[in-house]
Amino acid sequence: MPVAPKQRLRLSMAALPNDMLAAIGDVTVNLTYVLILVEVAIWRMLGLTVKQGVALTNPFKYPGKMEMFKSVGCDFFRGKPELKEFNTLVKKIHSTYSERNKIEHSIWQHLFEKDAPSVRVKVSNDASVKPEFVRPADIVRVTQDIISLVMEIDRFQQKHIPPPSSLQGKWP
Repeated sequence: MPVAPKQRLRLSMAALPNDMLAAIGDVTVNLTYVLILVEVAIWRMLGLTVKQGVALTNPFKYPGKMEMFKSVGCDFFRGKPELKEFNTLVKKIHSTYSERNKIEHSIWQHLFEKDAPSVRVKVSNDASVKPEFVRPADIVRVTQDIISLVMEIDRFQQKHIPPPSSLQGKWP
């Protein structure tokens, strides 16, 4: 059976170069790790098994998960010196998620020269259009920030949030 060719938008302004598409995709994929760590932290702070945790957090989108994370974390760390570091992580996650939104939800165009930057266009609430020139390296920096945040959350979790004994390192 022949394989169908990959489809791409045929609008010349929407045909982003592969390195730009890859950079945007990396932001999306890597931020997913942040959100997974947020969910796992909720489960761990509540002493839930993976099965229970998934049942609890899976129905929520980002805003609900973050509210739950913040609420559970503030209760878990109440009166402990780690609360300040936890609140700093919450702010970093919100800021990073906001950057991800700018990348994923912008309208992208590419100029005609191969090595020219792409243009990210954002339409504001007041209907003004704000173009910004972006190169793949600009987005790669956001991905690197996300990877650093993943490692920071993981270190914090490993140091300050013990896994529930019912998990014993196994995923049901």
